[in-house]
Amino acid sequence: MLNNVMRMLTELLDKKTVTASYLATLLDVTPRTIYRYVDTLSSSGVPVYSIQGRGGGICIGEEYKLNSAIFARSEMEFLRDMASNVDNTQDKAKYNNIISKIGSVNTPLSHNVTSSSLYIQPDPYANDQLHSKISTLENAINNTNEVSISYVGRSDISSRRTIRPLNFVLNNNEWYIYAYCTKQKDMRIFKLSRITKLTTTDIKFSPITDYSKTWKFAWNDDKELINIILEVTPNAKYDVEEWLGIGSVATSNNGGLIAHATRYLDDELVYKVLSYGKGVRVVEPKTLITRLTQIITSMQDYQQ
Repeated sequence: MLNNVMRMLTELLDKKTVTASYLATLLDVTPRTIYRYVDTLSSSGVPVYSIQGRGGGICIGEEYKLNSAIFARSEMEFLRDMASNVDNTQDKAKYNNIISKIGSVNTPLSHNVTSSSLYIQPDPYANDQLHSKISTLENAINNTNEVSISYVGRSDISSRRTIRPLNFVLNNNEWYIYAYCTKQKDMRIFKLSRITKLTTTDIKFSPITDYSKTWKFAWNDDKELINIILEVTPNAKYDVEEWLGIGSVATSNNGGLIAHATRYLDDELVYKVLSYGKGVRVVEPKTLITRLTQIITSMQDYQQ
């Protein structure tokens, strides 16, 4: 039944007014069943109604936009997939039109990252807490349940928060959850390793649909963005390409290997370069060379 109701809804969003007989033929059901579908949609809050007489039929208001909260995430993705995968130009236009009639469809597909679409290589030195946290939060995202967490911040003080999780974020091999914090009444980023306890509550929340604001993470605030040039040995070429990208390493005029990239100047970059040992040599910029020298000197002083 659900599939038929969804198909009927897409027809209404596309055409606005259709006859019961047309829908009955399309869905291979009786007209009586079509009117039961109308009742189902109406009880779900969709303003579907029928108009009698010539030119009448089953209708949805002209300016109506369906709130995407009525859909499960999988259903929204199904509609988007239909819009992107149909071959017929007319059908493609039809589904794109349907999508435009569903409220809050500006949710970027790239943000819909869940653990079911990822394989996470377990850390041999860690326990299963990461996977347990991701599984719990993923279920909360898909079922729109608020989550109660105990979170230890930079001050080592644990606080109790209630969050409405939106997306997972992987940054520098560290997992985070991007969520609405009911205490701060704003979007916040929480590091999974700093969450000591989490419990899914029975409280539902409306899916977050306002993407008008640029997503902002504070990791790189106040950091200098630099262009780096590295000399790379043949033995280090593969690893450097894994780090900077397959097209980052090229052959120079003298036959050597040179890597070009843009990165933030911070300790993470310095330690990454150091991890290659003699496999790389920094050519530019001087600011990075200075930072490397300072770190190496401090390490030597520490050893002494």
